[in-house]
Amino acid sequence: MGDLFRQIKYFIFYFANIEFIIDNEGFEKCCAECGTIYTNIQYKWCKPCQTNHLKNNFVNWTSGDKTIDHFIQETQLKIDPTDLVFEWIPYDQFNDVEKIGEDNFATVYLAKWEDGPLIWNSVKYTRDSSKAITLIRIYNSQIMVDDFLNKVKKYRSHNIFEICGITQKPHTKDYVIISSNYKYSNVHCLKCDEIYKVKWCKPCQIKLLNDYINSGNKKIDNHIQEMQLKINLPTDLVFEWIPYVQFNIVKKEREDNFASVYSAEWEDGPLIWNPIKYYTRDSNKIITLIHINNSPIMIDDFLNKMKKYESNNKYFGISQDPQGDYVIISNNYYNNKNCLNCDRIYTNTVDMWCKPCQTNYLKKNFSDWTSEDQGIDNLIREMQLKINQSTDLVFEWIPYHQFYYVKKIREDNFASVYSATWEDGPLIWNSIKYTRDSTTEINLIRINLQDNFLNEAKKYISHNIYLRIYGISQNPNTGDYIIIFNYDKYYKEHSETYCSKCGKIYTYIWYKWCKPCTISSLEENFTNWIRKDEKIFNLIQNMHSRIFYPTDIVFEWIPYNQFNNIKVIYKGYLYLAMWEDGPLLYDSNKYIRKSKKVVLKYLNNLTYFDELLNNNKIKIYGISQITYTKNYVIVIDNEDFEIYFQKYCIKCNEIYTYIQHEWCKPCELNYLKYNLTKFGKNEKINKFVYEVQLEIKYPSDIVFEWIPYEQFNDIKEKDDLIYSAIWKNGPLYWNEVEYTRNLDKEVVLKHVYNLQNTINEFLNQIKYNRNNGIFKIYGISQNSYTKNYIIVLDNDFGKYCVKCNKMYLDVQNKWCRTCKINFLRKNFTNWTSGNEKIDNFIQEMQLKIFFYNDIILEWVSYNQLYNIKEIKKDCFSTLYSAIWKDKVIFIKYLYNSQNSINEFLNEVKLYSIYFESDKLKIYGISQNPDTKYYIIIFYSKYLKYCIKCNKIYTFTEYDWCKLKINHPKDIVFEWIPYNRFNEIKEIGKGGFATVYTGIWKDGPLYYNQSKKQYTRNLNKIVALKLLHNLQNNIPNDFLNEVREYSITKKSNIINIYGISQEPNTNNYIIVLDYAEGGNFDKWMNKNYKNFYWLRKLNVLLNIINGLKEIHQKGMVHCDFHTGNILFLKDNICDLGNDILISDMGLYGKVSNINNTDEIKIYGVMLYIAPEVLRGKPYSQAADIYILDICNEIRPEINEPEAPKCYINLMKKCWDSNSNNRPNAIEIEKEISSFYTSCNSILGQPIYTSSLLLNPFTIKNISDCLDCAISD
Repeated sequence: MGDLFRQIKYFIFYFANIEFIIDNEGFEKCCAECGTIYTNIQYKWCKPCQTNHLKNNFVNWTSGDKTIDHFIQETQLKIDPTDLVFEWIPYDQFNDVEKIGEDNFATVYLAKWEDGPLIWNSVKYTRDSSKAITLIRIYNSQIMVDDFLNKVKKYRSHNIFEICGITQKPHTKDYVIISSNYKYSNVHCLKCDEIYKVKWCKPCQIKLLNDYINSGNKKIDNHIQEMQLKINLPTDLVFEWIPYVQFNIVKKEREDNFASVYSAEWEDGPLIWNPIKYYTRDSNKIITLIHINNSPIMIDDFLNKMKKYESNNKYFGISQDPQGDYVIISNNYYNNKNCLNCDRIYTNTVDMWCKPCQTNYLKKNFSDWTSEDQGIDNLIREMQLKINQSTDLVFEWIPYHQFYYVKKIREDNFASVYSATWEDGPLIWNSIKYTRDSTTEINLIRINLQDNFLNEAKKYISHNIYLRIYGISQNPNTGDYIIIFNYDKYYKEHSETYCSKCGKIYTYIWYKWCKPCTISSLEENFTNWIRKDEKIFNLIQNMHSRIFYPTDIVFEWIPYNQFNNIKVIYKGYLYLAMWEDGPLLYDSNKYIRKSKKVVLKYLNNLTYFDELLNNNKIKIYGISQITYTKNYVIVIDNEDFEIYFQKYCIKCNEIYTYIQHEWCKPCELNYLKYNLTKFGKNEKINKFVYEVQLEIKYPSDIVFEWIPYEQFNDIKEKDDLIYSAIWKNGPLYWNEVEYTRNLDKEVVLKHVYNLQNTINEFLNQIKYNRNNGIFKIYGISQNSYTKNYIIVLDNDFGKYCVKCNKMYLDVQNKWCRTCKINFLRKNFTNWTSGNEKIDNFIQEMQLKIFFYNDIILEWVSYNQLYNIKEIKKDCFSTLYSAIWKDKVIFIKYLYNSQNSINEFLNEVKLYSIYFESDKLKIYGISQNPDTKYYIIIFYSKYLKYCIKCNKIYTFTEYDWCKLKINHPKDIVFEWIPYNRFNEIKEIGKGGFATVYTGIWKDGPLYYNQSKKQYTRNLNKIVALKLLHNLQNNIPNDFLNEVREYSITKKSNIINIYGISQEPNTNNYIIVLDYAEGGNFDKWMNKNYKNFYWLRKLNVLLNIINGLKEIHQKGMVHCDFHTGNILFLKDNICDLGNDILISDMGLYGKVSNINNTDEIKIYGVMLYIAPEVLRGKPYSQAADIYILDICNEIRPEINEPEAPKCYINLMKKCWDSNSNNRPNAIEIEKEISSFYTSCNSILGQPIYTSSLLLNPFTIKNISDCLDCAISD
């Protein structure tokens, strides 16, 4: 009946949704039970139907606990097709139960679930029987069901856990969570489900540890909790509260003012993580106890100390001893080098004394004592904080009642001395703390000047460094302050303590100096000199009363005749002099005098005298008086003067306005007020000048003046309203001492017309220029004749035109284009060519100038030209030289140009007026009055013109015009008649040629720069290379050889001078430079003894440069060996850039050699590259190959002599593989590098060359030769 009902319901849904069903392929997407579309079509799973099944099944099971049942039902109703069905599972469903792990919170078992979990198989739920699962038994969960279910929810939130349901263990009644992922418990905490760190759960362990903290002090508990929260790993130490009863065998190790250190045995020991279960303890652990004194009273200080300790060491925790002091428990024996208070290394590790802690201890003790005088308290505190070592005395305020057996032993005008016993005694460090050395014998010194006791005490302390000063006290009866010092030291030096004159104790024992006796002696000496002048007498007495130390300056009355060699420093104020006797100096227990260079400061009155005397920055030796003027003179130390007066004004003694320049504004303005020329007759101008002077702020500021017109000489007009002039006196400038004048200064006078009656406009113009800093304006003047006012300007205008006030177009040359153009425009009316087109053209060109050095094209009257000389002519023009404005120029007449003005101007346009242009520069146009031809004028400085070809010189610095020669120093190649040679001698003969020397009577041509022409070097010794069998037809090989010799003087290829012909045989001769030193072989035989490395490398550089020159032309030498390397000079001492490559007979282009069918082999066998012997063509690499022998036999290298870098280069050059050899450029770079760091050198063997096998071809090489030549 139920199936029938479902089918009826399905068909009702079908007909209602016929279109949808048809579109979605029939019934497969609809639930067969309810007719609705599946919740999950892929799994054919309908949530409403499945949750109904689960609801209907609720009555078939129960856990016995409503909360548990409700949780399972709620979870089932949230199911998805991929979810496991969360169930209540009877415990008897589990077989093969095996424990696999446990901790403080749970036990984990592995088991098999007989029926297995429900799984959806796209049709219905089935069970996965005998499924391996994990049982997680949560301790006491039956008591705390809500906590248990929260844990289940947390486990289910991690998909990896795959929770199947809940069960209950029958015996313990503990609830059990079933997980289908049996590996889960290995990585997650069983209590909180957090991921383990090394199978250790921080949150759970921290919570467990917090349950055991109970120190009885909230601050201590909080600190321990903070420390425990810092645990990150199970291996970290667990910081605890540890009951003191846990410690056995407690033994004191050391102590100080702040703490005591004990060793002990901890009965339970520290917590250590057991990887299997939980924390265990390392019992009977040896540890260190640090008892902190007074820690319960100062709990915050204790915790701060604890934090310092924790930053440097590892600690187990805190305890409290029976006396109440807190104790720090350390994991090892404490370091004796560290302070127990601050944990830093002791300042003095031997005495275990820590400066920061002891100074802090003294600071805290400041409140425990007082002298009731702020100044003395501050001095004592300052002295205490200066303590640096454990052996230093602690300076103290000492109550007077501490002293007994007080007995006076000496007194004088300065002080009284007592002996006494100090009951408690001074503080002494005993390697643990400060203690007192009781009943110490000491001395008390009472200083007479009690009103100034503090300053006297400071002086006494600083000067008596040899005494051990303990502190200060005060006699309660007299109120006198007392200094306490070491008795033994005083008694030891008793015999050295008393003045030999008055029998009293020395004021300064160390110097054996008695102040009363010194003052008395000085007064006896000066009284007779100045008894008539009571003011000076009192002054000197007062200065003497200020003497406190033997090193103090003795102020004196000094007769003026004591000063010699008086020289002016600043006239009227300062003078340099030699004081003949010199000042009193205390030396070796007495006063002596030495002559001294001093400065005399003249005083018109005594206004600044007291100020000088009270200035402790300068040494003042005394006062004197000029005999004839009666002015007083202050005598100052020369060295101090230089320092003092670098800062203080010489005149007023005030600090300079600008110390660097020693310039005092008030004094200098006062000087200007009374010393400058009186102003002009116009009141407004006078006032203006005075106001501008008052605006001076810096010593570098210009002093604005009224300047009388008669001060100006050599006045010249430069432009409209602008004149240059010489100002006789010149402007004022500050020279670091005083204002002086720059005599005969060149200035500019800018006249302002018709302003006699409009002064305001004139003054406003000056203000504008001054405020904008456009010009340096020295002042105002007035022309005596025209009455026009004049602005006097510096000759250096800076960036602005003095005429129009606009910025120069060319600042460096002070050139204003605007003013220049205006001037040229105004000047148009002053000239004319008589032809409107030419006038317009010249005017147009003048207005085109842009830079100061551009040429101003002019119309030049013909009568301005003289010394006109013809140079050259042709059909169209004639070129002349001439003189114009005392300068040599060129002029070019253009025939009939008066009849074709446009063509003439087109010719002119080909030239330029612009300095930067590469074109020839034109200076003017003129016209011959007779022929009417127009003329172009060139200036000779720019027209470097060859008088023969009318073209610009190739080298203008030589006035030299190129034909086919590239440089004036190049050799001029010539045909040389044979009869021009004398003293012909044979010097060598070969298969192809014979070489002679001869004297060329005429000698070669060379360019004489001073004469600007070629001349000859007479009787020149040359080499004549006569070529055999070369009479009539000249082959290309001969011409090629001739071409490849060098005509460049600096070349390392031998120079060629020309060709000749022997008249008897008609054989042609190549005329070459004569190499006096011969070839390399001959030169070496003579010079080998002195052929050290630096010279060898010089020769190599010459050779490789020649070879590089050949290769850079794409050529190959083909016969490169020592016989073809020549030396121009015979003596090794003359060695320079004169080693040359010769014999260019086999020389050829690489491309031509490669295209040769038959390869001929020439040269010395030892110098021929292996690849050439194998039949390959000559190449540049073959030239590089220097030494190579068949079967790879090469010369032995003297390795101890030859540098390694050089050996490596040799081996590269003779590498049998031509591709591995360096090229000429690379070798030249390496040799240059060797040359700069030359140390030793390797010699080279010498060989000769000849033609091999009477030129043979590769076809004739035998098999034996092939075998002999190996790679």
